[in-house]
Amino acid sequence: MPRTSPIRSTFNAGELSPLVDGRIEISKYSNGAATCLNFIPAVQGPAVRRAGTRYVSEIKNSNNRCWLSRFEFNVNQSYVLEWGDKYIRFYTNHGQLQLSSTPTAWSSATAYAIGDLVSRSGVNYYCIAAHTNQVPPNTTYWYALTGTIYEIPTPYAIADLTDATDNTFTLDMVQTGDQIYIVHPSYPVYQLSRYGVTKWTLQKATFKYGPFKDQNTDKTVTVYASGTSGSVTLTASSGIWSSGHVGSVFYLEPADLSLIKPWYAGEEFSSNPVNTYRRSNGCTYICATNGTPTAGKVWRTGGDTPIHTYGTQADGDGNGKAGTVVEREGLDWTFVDNGRGYVTITGFTSSTQVTATVSGDFPLPMGVSGSANATFRWAQGSFSDVEGYPSKVTFFRERLTLVKGEQLFFSVAGDFPNF
Repeated sequence: MPRTSPIRSTFNAGELSPLVDGRIEISKYSNGAATCLNFIPAVQGPAVRRAGTRYVSEIKNSNNRCWLSRFEFNVNQSYVLEWGDKYIRFYTNHGQLQLSSTPTAWSSATAYAIGDLVSRSGVNYYCIAAHTNQVPPNTTYWYALTGTIYEIPTPYAIADLTDATDNTFTLDMVQTGDQIYIVHPSYPVYQLSRYGVTKWTLQKATFKYGPFKDQNTDKTVTVYASGTSGSVTLTASSGIWSSGHVGSVFYLEPADLSLIKPWYAGEEFSSNPVNTYRRSNGCTYICATNGTPTAGKVWRTGGDTPIHTYGTQADGDGNGKAGTVVEREGLDWTFVDNGRGYVTITGFTSSTQVTATVSGDFPLPMGVSGSANATFRWAQGSFSDVEGYPSKVTFFRERLTLVKGEQLFFSVAGDFPNF
């Protein structure tokens, strides 16, 4: 039987599954291939040779495995990132990112910020901690570069970049504008930011107001703060902390809200109400009204409920009414706190005591300050060396979304650091 070699003018069926072997009745059968290696089937018919790669540069250490990711701000500003043992190098415009000129010489009088570049004794350095008058090569403040190659340090060890089970890249990241959020189950969430061609920083992401674990319900385990702002000491009635909590957030809320009376419209004061506290909309306010009433007159709150979260505002127009005993209707109220507080743990003293910095835009409530105000309404942060860290990150409906195990954490819409 003679052999035939029918013409094959199109390959747009691509690579076919073995399950369709011999299925000549399928119209696309004659337009496909069992194996299509190093070719790309085009919808117009031909199989086009795939694009090749170009050798650009040796990686920092060819004995180690490295990973590549991309940073694409727009079509004119895009980069390939080389992730290696505690470093990132950058590639753009078909080449490795290099310093275009020698950085300014180090100066003892300059206040350096993270990401600044200097040169000293023929070596270029990258600033890793803000400071003044710390001489390179002090490794607490400076990271030495290799020649003119631009790179920045990272906390990620080479062993942590590859999953031991399936050999995949363990960092997960998502980009927004000039920033990338990066997660790894063994590291805090980091934020890679680009401020210029050779001005990149990698710092721990700072979140406001969480996220937190479920609030404590054991009334025998209480916590109180030494103050309401700045650096404070937190003291617990039993051991709830370890050194692994340093860097995590902590939540406090007064146990007894009856200590401050609620604000209500029309409340009369027979004496000057200045420095009187009232609670409204979950927040605490202090009266800032001044003045002395005439004989037989009183003050009375107005009809506008205080809801402001900073400064001083009036709850009425401040005018009295003819024929009444009211000297002033409408008082001025200054915001004190929003009824709950957030701190970042900065130091570990013992399992019952840590130091912390009041975080967010609000001071701690008065109802959690001092041993007499110890509260059982507290919560640990969801992320720490103790609790673990997210392994996946993405954006969902304008919210930064972090995934840890089976838990999902969503930021405020359009406000990624706010949980």
